[in-house]
Amino acid sequence: MNFTDQISEFTVGVPFEQIPMEVVRVAKEFVLDSVGVQLIGSREPVSKIVREYIKEDGGIPEAGVIGGGFRTSVTNAAFLNGTSNHAPELEACGNFAGSNPLSVIPVALVLGEKLKVSGKRVLEAIIIGFEIQGKMGIATTPGSHDKGWCAIAVQGTMGAAVTAAKILNLSVDQTKMSLGIAASQAGGLMRQFGSMTHLLEGGFACRNGVTAAILAQKGLTADKRILDGPSNMWEVMINEQGYNPEKMIRGLGDPFYFKSPGTSMKKYPCCFFTHRAIEALLQLVCEHGLSYEDVERVKAGVTPFIKEALVGGADPRSGDMARFSLEHCLASVLLDKDVTVDSFTDEKVLSHPLREARRKIDLEIHPEWPSGRSALVIPITIKLKNGKELTHKVDKLKGTMDLPLNRKEQEGRYRSFAQPYLSDSQMEESMECILSLEGVNDITNLMTAVTFGRKGSSA
Repeated sequence: MNFTDQISEFTVGVPFEQIPMEVVRVAKEFVLDSVGVQLIGSREPVSKIVREYIKEDGGIPEAGVIGGGFRTSVTNAAFLNGTSNHAPELEACGNFAGSNPLSVIPVALVLGEKLKVSGKRVLEAIIIGFEIQGKMGIATTPGSHDKGWCAIAVQGTMGAAVTAAKILNLSVDQTKMSLGIAASQAGGLMRQFGSMTHLLEGGFACRNGVTAAILAQKGLTADKRILDGPSNMWEVMINEQGYNPEKMIRGLGDPFYFKSPGTSMKKYPCCFFTHRAIEALLQLVCEHGLSYEDVERVKAGVTPFIKEALVGGADPRSGDMARFSLEHCLASVLLDKDVTVDSFTDEKVLSHPLREARRKIDLEIHPEWPSGRSALVIPITIKLKNGKELTHKVDKLKGTMDLPLNRKEQEGRYRSFAQPYLSDSQMEESMECILSLEGVNDITNLMTAVTFGRKGSSA
């Protein structure tokens, strides 16, 4: 049996009842986080541009735009909600390509609303879609990155197609077609890091996955062995040393990806590669009561992999670029003792105090260190004006698989994201609904609440 067959049969053949409840629990926590991030992401400039485009384009009002206050076609809703989920750079992510569930959760929610399905069906689709996407990511790490592909838009498109196929109840043959159609739409470039288009790639993945599954349902054909044989998808996109196709099917559902290797909730709204450095500097500043004026220089030790990925550089010219600037993130810690969404407005990035603070940051490159997505520890050294030096590094981040948020912390995080859009009762009811999603008969009320918020809707 070939890889495309095995993935399609797994997608169709695994019901909710075969998924461990621990996996269901973790999946619900990431749905809660995704909805919160979509709410806060809906105010980001890239989301506003896409929203304007979609309103001009029109569309049958069949699925809600979270935080947007209107319904549109299911493909448009997937596009915009996927974009909003990526827009503030707070999306969940992990150590392998394809470890971002932002490409499966928006898809399941908008299709679930259109079809008026149960929360159990939504969770089933999310867990299976992320399982396939995640295992594809493991199979294509490090090759995907080495070739410059953005996994959110490549592996993410495939995960979105599987999610949509599952929730649409496609057959095995239709699921194969869905994968084939999705493969011809999968594409995104790391070269786009630091631009709005990088954020847009989350929306592309969601939209294209939905499109692939709907077209397959209607009878559109594609190569039914797109993951197999000469010129298969990964052979074309990645050189043969960069992927191992056996890993796509090894241990499918045993364990599920949500359980192991798992994924992480991002604490700071910027590239995940900066987070350990931010936390290390913040801990030093707070522990020693340092002011901006106390600090002469800050040195961050990085691998060539991290230096290459953080394209924002020492003098970013926009908020989008600054999210990929380690210098900007560390300068924000020195000045504000925090890194928040407001740290990345264009006005803030271009302000004189931050431009001056970024000049205090030095990156020291270490090609001899272990590299890659699993080697993200960045040692920080502060040189004080009194001549003293302080050094610290952070191995485990709160919110990662090694140190997950507890339920109280997850709920607080959701409230902080949702508060500008939802009333107190809507926040509590939507949170309760998501955290008990397997018992919800129809997700329409949930989607109505997070779409229209305080304004309400008679739709």
